[in-house]
Amino acid sequence: MAVDYLNSSFWVRKMKTRFSYFDTYKDGYVSREDFVLFADKLVLYGELDESMGESVRARVLRMWDSYGLPDGIAKEFLNHFASIPEEQYRELFHACFDAIDSDNDDEISVKELTIFFQAIGVNPDDAPVCFDEIDEDKDGRLTRSEFLKFGIECAKATDETSKGHNLIGMRF
Repeated sequence: MAVDYLNSSFWVRKMKTRFSYFDTYKDGYVSREDFVLFADKLVLYGELDESMGESVRARVLRMWDSYGLPDGIAKEFLNHFASIPEEQYRELFHACFDAIDSDNDDEISVKELTIFFQAIGVNPDDAPVCFDEIDEDKDGRLTRSEFLKFGIECAKATDETSKGHNLIGMRF
């Protein structure tokens, strides 16, 4: 049975918050240009050299491409995410993982997650809390598997008791 995400006030609040994070220009519209600015912030805050910066920019734009979303306003954003299949969420979170993993070692560190939070305008002090929630084996590294599992759980969560409501600083 399909879940009607748009009838979950928690899910709608969560996705509106996510929209606001990626509306980098704060103009009520998420576009590829927002993701270019987001990538530039990752490079700046991560103090990446030119080669690593270009790699991160390419991975962030792959993240935009994974959204499969034309430039749009919040309502289009919500409708899009309410209807995409799990495989597309999986592809999106693979791309997101790659964008956050700035040193390309196939793990996310607390520092990398903190830089990501800062780049999207989330309090960087929230990153360690989120990191700890995702890090299932408590080894101080986020694997792709841990990140994908947690990201998909968060994306599909329709109530406040769901694990994953803290992903990218979202506390509702």
